Amino acid sequence: MQFPSIHKTEHSKFRKALLMATSGPIVIAGGSGFLGSSLARFLSNVGYSIVLLSRRKPSKSVPGQFVQWDGRSIGGWCRFLNGASGLVNLVGLLRNGWYEWVHPC
Repeated sequence: MQFPSIHKTEHSKFRKALLMATSGPIVIAGGSGFLGSSLARFLSNVGYSIVLLSRRKPSKSVPGQFVQWDGRSIGGWCRFLNGASGLVNLVGLLRNGWYEWVHPC
């Protein structure tokens, strides 16, 4: 089966419309790391608003709203999940958890 070719400009318009079909922010848990920062920049360039949940602020300028999050307790950060278009979990290992017990360094 052969699909009709789409002009590059039309493809770009369709892609942007598809990505912007949702209205809420994208929440990135673990958003201050390399992957989270890169994803936040990409999604922001496409037009999404970003919420970064992390223990610490990103070291570099990253688009979006930073929200302090310890990854263990329920707090004010929960309200940012209401109405979100998506949640991306990029959380690494939590400190003082199972990993440090098994691998004391």
